[in-house]
Amino acid sequence: MTVKTNSDRILKLKNNLLSSRYELCIERVKFFTKIYKEYPDDPEIIKRVKAVAYTLRHMTIFFREDELLVGNETSKNLGEKINLDLQ
Repeated sequence: MTVKTNSDRILKLKNNLLSSRYELCIERVKFFTKIYKEYPDDPEIIKRVKAVAYTLRHMTIFFREDELLVGNETSKNLGEKINLDLQ
């Protein structure tokens, strides 16, 4: 039986990130666009609330193998999101 040490785990996570391409996550944009098209006549604040709720229900929950604290704000291994819900 092989036992992984913390340094092995951290090295694996580091190598995973360093070998990943940096990507732009458009998942939130797609969700917001969908809601804004479905409810064009709703007040702006209502559309935003619906869009945030829809996003939270449908967004990809991304986590890496060997993570102790899991989760990521994007659907990508290494990426940036577009913050439509904060503008």
